[in-house]
Amino acid sequence: MWLNCANGLINFYIIIDKAKISPRAAGYKEFPKLKSWEFLIERYNLYLTNQIDKKGIILSDAVTISLESKHREFAKAIYTTSLHVQNVHFIESILFEPSHSSNLLQLADVAAFACGRKHNSGDPLLFDIIKGKIFSYNGTSVGYGCKSWPE
Repeated sequence: MWLNCANGLINFYIIIDKAKISPRAAGYKEFPKLKSWEFLIERYNLYLTNQIDKKGIILSDAVTISLESKHREFAKAIYTTSLHVQNVHFIESILFEPSHSSNLLQLADVAAFACGRKHNSGDPLLFDIIKGKIFSYNGTSVGYGCKSWPE
């Protein structure tokens, strides 16, 4: 996830270690996606809490209408039930756009590739280019701009 702000672009990312999630668990395929949305929303909320303009919107790659609907419903549930999210920060639930129509979504895809490559194969080449743009809180990005799950 990328944010465009006065200081340039800020990046948030979630790394899911699927090997640590049991394929026998209920919702095995869907749960990691929803958990990553929850983590992203919480981190974006923290970022917005510390800004002068505390309003934001999430732009996501359009996948399928049924999946978009599920993600919107999930985001609304997070906004209303999470102890870590203030609903007033978000202008709209989630705005979905085809990635080919948005340079910002394409940039997020490249950043996700760089983060995945570093964490999956240990290759820091592309990650080193963007690491200075990862959201940090109180001087650390681990757990804030960068969240690995499950721990």
